[in-house]
Amino acid sequence: MSSETLPIGLLYTGGTIGMDLGPKGLTITSDAAEFEARLRSRLPADCPAFSRLDAEIPLMDSSNAQPADWLLLARLIYQHRERFSGFLVLTGTDTMAYTASALSFLLHGLDLPVVLTGAQKPLGNAQNVEEPGDAVSNVSGALEFCRALANRPSPNALVSCVFLAFDGLLFRGNCARKVDSRRFHAFDSPNLPPVACQTGDQLRLDGELLYRASGVEATGPSLAQRLQALDACANWNTATVASCFLLPGAAARQLETAVWSGCRALLLFSFGFGNVPSESKTLSNHLATLKQQGILMLNTTQCLSGGVGGGYEAGQALQGLGVRSAGLMTPEAAFTKLHLLANLPQLYPPTMLDTDLCGEQNVAV
Repeated sequence: MSSETLPIGLLYTGGTIGMDLGPKGLTITSDAAEFEARLRSRLPADCPAFSRLDAEIPLMDSSNAQPADWLLLARLIYQHRERFSGFLVLTGTDTMAYTASALSFLLHGLDLPVVLTGAQKPLGNAQNVEEPGDAVSNVSGALEFCRALANRPSPNALVSCVFLAFDGLLFRGNCARKVDSRRFHAFDSPNLPPVACQTGDQLRLDGELLYRASGVEATGPSLAQRLQALDACANWNTATVASCFLLPGAAARQLETAVWSGCRALLLFSFGFGNVPSESKTLSNHLATLKQQGILMLNTTQCLSGGVGGGYEAGQALQGLGVRSAGLMTPEAAFTKLHLLANLPQLYPPTMLDTDLCGEQNVAV
């Protein structure tokens, strides 16, 4: 059966899109089947065909999402890849960028599109004439994007199979960030333009950002190898990655916590272009200790865009202390990539922190 005749697989995980107002605020009150029925009754009649996976997926506020939930979604998608032309994952917006980034690494090598979306307002708001929601437009748009990518001209291979669709735009999943907690334009891709957009009934796909260049092969272990190794990974859901958001005058004390945390990787949020207090010997000593412990360390910026570079004395010392640059990676991509590499050292040597696996460096591959 061709991709044009296969439906899109729907995985529903909860989030604002499926919530109703309860005594203590918005909460999930209906099960997946009830939500699906409500959703189908609101979607346009000509939207792409989809079928919900009848699987045990915990429904939750996405702020409660754990690495185990990313792995569950990846396994379900891999197990059912022959049944569908692509997948739509409905999830909460709070950690959607983390989920999209994690799935991009977990499913790297999959030849089917996986599109994540959700809503800033519950699906129930679609009936509110005075304050309509964004659920219906986001879901219908995501389905259209997924169908277009599933039916892309052969033999175009996707740089990354995972995308995030929101407010008429499609982003590479590991380049997207949540940038607004209230507005419908909740997501953006600070260092890479949207890979597709929807205007009315028209879709425009950017092939240069979507498709892998001819002759360029996927990097890293195969999808089957990766998931097989994860089946034997006992520590996947533990606090593998510590983070340290540097603050003026407190950086050394903050980093001391990471030294004693038992982490296997550290994500450092530095100032500006990747700078840290260069005159703090205590901070340097803490980083040297982490290097001796074999901790993977990655430096990202506290800025929304621009990434980490060089050129300042205050940032140069990090290289000698074993701290690698995240470059243009988003913090969400940097965190989930560290989590993967720290848990699968037999498949990913530390040098792969510098390797663009699936477009996470915000470039066309």
